[in-house]
Amino acid sequence: MTAITITVDGAVSRTEYEPGLKFLQTAVGGYIEAVDIAEGMTMYVNEEGKMSGLAENVVATYLAWNAAAIAPHDWIAGDAIIAGFDFETGENRALTDEEVRTLFAHSSSLTFV
Repeated sequence: MTAITITVDGAVSRTEYEPGLKFLQTAVGGYIEAVDIAEGMTMYVNEEGKMSGLAENVVATYLAWNAAAIAPHDWIAGDAIIAGFDFETGENRALTDEEVRTLFAHSSSLTFV
């Protein structure tokens, strides 16, 4: 299935993966926390990222702020992965090509100072 990974250094890339908790935990480096960023799209982040001292993920934070998924003073720590979510089955699904294009468009519009 297709997902998008966002690393703390700002790299945004398409990832192919087999669904499951183990993959998500490996991708974020620990226990996962789900952040709904759009209907049918969920960002998974490290649940203990801030407490563990992980670096801020500026791109993931921007996407979460843009979706009003986190408070304006909050931020995402550590790597993140975005997958599609099927509300009928309660399971992750592959991102569509349109969802991938939208995510890349949002992340590429950022300017870092």
